[in-house]
Parts: sequence; structure tokens; C-alpha cells
Amino acid sequence: MNVSILREHYMLALVSHDLKSSIHTTMGLSELWLMRLQHNNEHIDRQELIEDLDILISGSRDMLQLINNSLTAMRLESGMEAIELYWENELKEIFHNIGESFRPLAAAANIHLQTDIAATLPPVYWDTLKIRFHVIGNLLGNAMKFVEPGGKVVLSAWQEGEHIIISVADNGPGIPPAEREHLFHPAERVVEVTAERAFRCVRIGLYSANLFVEQHGGNISIEDGLDGRGVTFKISLPIDPLLQRPECGNC
Repeated sequence: MNVSILREHYMLALVSHDLKSSIHTTMGLSELWLMRLQHNNEHIDRQELIEDLDILISGSRDMLQLINNSLTAMRLESGMEAIELYWENELKEIFHNIGESFRPLAAAANIHLQTDIAATLPPVYWDTLKIRFHVIGNLLGNAMKFVEPGGKVVLSAWQEGEHIIISVADNGPGIPPAEREHLFHPAERVVEVTAERAFRCVRIGLYSANLFVEQHGGNISIEDGLDGRGVTFKISLPIDPLLQRPECGNC
């Protein structure tokens, strides 16, 4: 059995285990409230109900993210998910829109979201949709998940020579330097940063994001974050991937 198939089987086992645990939690809390609501003689604490509903919604979102990230990763592994390159002339506006799309989530979590986009950016030959949703969106979503209320997330983008640099930085709990090299490999050990299940879901998303960046001829590096805390994910993408390599087998 080749390495790719082994990784797929391992990811399926991890996802199945995590979904089973999350579903049991969701069912248990839902059944508890159904039983309490069916007994009208019991006083219902409205605030407690709101808090538990928020837990159920958050858990459902995590399960959906886990499924989506895993499906994307397996399609990439099997070669079924390829990039489609085209010229994008409104890169600055796209970065602005990405930031704005996350602003309600940041406000709800009491997180300060800042964007620092260069005044001018050149046209790029990318699969912009995949970079937007599977790469930048993934990194911003992860930052929102782990940064505490009152924290900060910064999305930056600028040009360096023939490359565009995209940075997502935060002042969250951070990741020890010795563990960073394992982040893009979901079958390896889990970093002890927060709840294991939540972070495993994030790692599968990072694995997919890294593969999409590599298909563009780019790379993702990990550095220290803001204010001496947190982490910074820095993406370097060539303006035109086809100029970086003679053949683009996955395009």
C-alpha cells in the first residue's frame, strides 16, 4: 500500500473518531434540553439555554469544517483537485473583501481584525478562488478559532520582486518552534496547543492549504506572531507560476 493511500486511511480513521465524539456530545446536550423542555414544570434558565445552543452551533460548525477539510485533502491526495490558473487584476480588492468577510466573526468574538494591504498590487496568474477560500480563508479562520477575546489578527499583503507575500499574524497561544514542521502533516503527532480534536481539524486544513500553495509554485513559512506571542503564517506566491517552472502538471 503506497504512502498516499496510508495517509488517506489514517485521516479517515481520525475524522471518524472525532466526528463520533462530537456527535455524541451534540446528541447528549440536545436530548437533555428536549427532556427539560418537555417537562413544563421545570424552570428554564434562558441564559443557560442560549449558552448551550451556542455550544451546539459551534460544534456543528467544527464538524462541517472537519468534513470539508478532510474531503479537500483526500481529493488533493488522489489528484482529483487541480488548480485552474487565470489572470486576476483586482488583487487588492480581493484581499480587502476577504478581510471584510471575516469582520463580523471577529466582532462577535471580540477580536481586533486589521488589514494591511499594499497600495498597489500587480495582476497575478493564480487560481484565486482556491487561494482565497482554501488558503487565506483557512488561515484566518484558524486564527479566529484560537485567539482569545481582546486579541488581534492582522492580514497583510505586499509584493517582493516576482512574488506576492501574504501574512496572517495573531497574538494567540502560539506554536512551539520545534512543533511547527509537523503542522502540514495531519498523520503526525498533534501539537499540544489547545483541544486535540479542534487542532487536528485545523491541521488537515493546513495540509490542504499547503498543497494548494505548492501547486502554485509557492511556499508557506511559520514565524513568531504579534507582540511576542502567537504565530505568523507567511505565504509566498509567484505572480505567474508558469514562469517559475517550465511545466505545470497539476494546472
